[in-house]
Formats: sequence, C-alpha cells, structure tokens
Amino acid sequence: MDHDEEEFAQSQAMATEGRI
Repeated sequence: MDHDEEEFAQSQAMATEGRI
C-alpha cells in the first residue's frame, strides 16, 4: 500500500502551483 507517494505528489504539485 503506497498511497503516501500519490498524496505526496499531489501535495507537491499544489505547492508548486501556489508558488508560481
């Protein structure tokens, strides 16, 4: 069960969008 990786990717994508 590696759901943390998916959540982490989404979290990073959101953070990147907020930074731009």
